[in-house]
Amino acid sequence: MSDELRACFEDCCHWVNSHPVSWAEFEQAVSRKDPIQQNPIMAKVRCPKRLSAASDAIEKKLGFYVGVHTRRSGSTLPDARNPPIFDKGTDQSRGDATDVDLQQWKEAHKDGAPSRD
Repeated sequence: MSDELRACFEDCCHWVNSHPVSWAEFEQAVSRKDPIQQNPIMAKVRCPKRLSAASDAIEKKLGFYVGVHTRRSGSTLPDARNPPIFDKGTDQSRGDATDVDLQQWKEAHKDGAPSRD
């Protein structure tokens, strides 16, 4: 089984198989990937060090947060897969979001958005 690689959008937080790791440990996991695949698939997520109070409240309400499938170089994947989601309390991967998950995410953010009146 391949290592699941994840990093925050700020690239200061890294996870391998849902466990926080140092940058060096992350790089070591990346190097274990197939050498032919020079640009492994990973997930990018919001940075837990820069999480706003509003986003934190939404994630707690839903019980998960959403990431983005990407290549290590940062390009998103053009496939039809739903984005990955992660458990809010444990940071464990929950696989790809379902359409219901995505609808809940959209509604929670719409409800949590400040009024423009």
